[in-house]
Amino acid sequence: TRVRSSAASDVYKRQIENNVITGVASNYVDENGVLTIPGYAKDSQTPLTIAQGDYFDGTFPNLKSSTTKIVFQEGLTAIPDFAFKGNEYIQSIILSNSIKTIGGEAFKDCTALQNIDIPGVTTLETYAFQHCTSLKTINMPNIERIEAEYAFGGCTLIEELTLPTSIEYIGRYTFGNCPSLKKLTILSDTVPWIGDDATPSFVNISSSAQLFVPASLVDSYKNDSDWRNAFSEILPIE
Repeated sequence: TRVRSSAASDVYKRQIENNVITGVASNYVDENGVLTIPGYAKDSQTPLTIAQGDYFDGTFPNLKSSTTKIVFQEGLTAIPDFAFKGNEYIQSIILSNSIKTIGGEAFKDCTALQNIDIPGVTTLETYAFQHCTSLKTINMPNIERIEAEYAFGGCTLIEELTLPTSIEYIGRYTFGNCPSLKKLTILSDTVPWIGDDATPSFVNISSSAQLFVPASLVDSYKNDSDWRNAFSEILPIE
């Protein structure tokens, strides 16, 4: 039996229509600044979805400054485009394993966001976390595709990042203008596709950035001009 939190109950009462979350009660945040977004309807069996946000205000435009962390519960499968775009207060997000996709500009310009834990996400869309200028820690152990442009573009404080064995595609300018990025580790046993010389995935990262890959693939990366041009050194994972 699923136990719903009081935060979830508040949302059920006010902000769900036909199993679609159309917003959250902006006056409800628990004593730790955590807002919980439920994944299931009141019958505890029907998964909920989050309404597509408007370009100008997103789905959740009125979250107050006391909301510093958002937990997305099991049952949700996607965060829609523009959902939290421009929110200046969120510092941390935790997504359940059931969420597979984060939409375009979903967290763009969330300038206080420092940590993201997205364990089930396989696809990030265009500009998903662009200009999250406080972002330092990213956990995405099942990511497969970082689509199109600038998913993390302009995230100026990211220094290190590990991409998992599942990664197969890194879109154009994905980490463009991330000048602090000094170390990237890729665990995949194949070389992921990245943008070409005209539209690189790693433009304007640290000039001393190092790439660590499986020893058997070091030469393959070095022989690929797109990877070779992006990193000062390509080294085997120890």
